[in-house]
Amino acid sequence: MAMQAQQAAGRPPPSIFDIPDKPSREQVLLLLRQNVDLSGLDLSGLDLSGVPFFKAQLVRTNFEACNLSGAVLVGANLHYAKFAGADLTGADLSDSHLQGSDFQDCNLSGAVFVGANLWYATYARANLTGTQTNKIGIFSSGANFFDTN
Repeated sequence: MAMQAQQAAGRPPPSIFDIPDKPSREQVLLLLRQNVDLSGLDLSGLDLSGVPFFKAQLVRTNFEACNLSGAVLVGANLHYAKFAGADLTGADLSDSHLQGSDFQDCNLSGAVFVGANLWYATYARANLTGTQTNKIGIFSSGANFFDTN
């Protein structure tokens, strides 16, 4: 609605230059609808449960301590993203690109990683109970699963 009002007033929709240092959940949703590249943003601590990050560009994005339960990250580019301490219960990360990402101390119970690229990702002390991981073997070279359950 806000975007329609801006367009009606002759203003362009928000761009990467309009993104605050710490966007809110509503701002993240608006930017995702416009396919804005969210790489490098600090989204730490936000409640992003159920948010559709379908094929989003999220390289080096900080999701530390976020609630991402039920989020849809299918096909997202998450190279070197930080998820330490985040809740990704039931999140769908199918076909996502997670090279070098940090999932230390995360709750990933019930998360789906089918077809995901996990090269050199870190899962130390993560809860992987009930995680769906079929077809990741060839994509998990160098991944660190130290002290996971």
